[in-house]
Amino acid sequence: MEKTASVEERIRRAEEIYQRRRSQGVRVYSNSASVMRNSPSISLFKKMIIKIIICIIIYSSFYLIKNSNYFFSQDVINKTSQILSYDMNLQGMFNDIKKYFMSNSNKGIELSMNYQYPATLFKLNGNFNTENCVVEAYKKLCKELFGKRMIVSTSQKPTFYTEKNIYYSGVECLNAASHMINKELQGEAFANWFRGITSAIKKLYEHRKMILISMNYIYTKWNICMNDDTLVYINQYTESLKKVEKWVNLALHYELTKNKRDLEVILKELPDVYDVEKDVLGKYVYHTIDWEKYNLNFI
Repeated sequence: MEKTASVEERIRRAEEIYQRRRSQGVRVYSNSASVMRNSPSISLFKKMIIKIIICIIIYSSFYLIKNSNYFFSQDVINKTSQILSYDMNLQGMFNDIKKYFMSNSNKGIELSMNYQYPATLFKLNGNFNTENCVVEAYKKLCKELFGKRMIVSTSQKPTFYTEKNIYYSGVECLNAASHMINKELQGEAFANWFRGITSAIKKLYEHRKMILISMNYIYTKWNICMNDDTLVYINQYTESLKKVEKWVNLALHYELTKNKRDLEVILKELPDVYDVEKDVLGKYVYHTIDWEKYNLNFI
């Protein structure tokens, strides 16, 4: 009986607590429900504050625009109006740039080498165009024509430089070959990396083969704007190449026999080959292409 009474007593007390809390407006079964009931009012309050702030900003903007003379100088206002009224017409800008290069026929190839070709060089680029690779061949001829003899030294610390090294590029490599042969004839020692006369002469020959291939490639792609003298210059360079091919055999014979007469023949022919290459490449680069036709067809 005591157990039964105690249970009934507990039930009665629980009901009293429930009624008392209910009369005070407190939800018994869920605290989260009470929070959810109050959250909409908080959200609406935040929205109201945000709307008020936006209205203040809009009103302030109109006020500043209407009374801009009091806040900004007339120069700033004029510059701003000028910028806002500027029409960004990209197609018009492109046409103006193209017109500038077309106005001077010699500027077309400059545009191709410095801008058009690099911008479409790699296949990863969506604008990749193999037709522009011919510009690289033209640049190769220009570099060959304007070969250089460069004296290079590096510094280990301020005002202290290592031994000077001499590098050759383009047609100036023929002068390097002349220097090399004279050194061999005089019995001077070469650096450890030197691989012999034959190897050096063969490199001259292989490089000139690539130059000849470039000349033919350019003519194949740009023949619509190249004159009849182009083939004449290609043939002249081909004949010059045959002499360099002969040098390879002479150098190989020298390596086997040490007959200095072989090197003397090469040394005697070097100046003529140098003059022919400079003359032919100069005419090919500057006097075979009608730049107005080039601009119309390839720019």
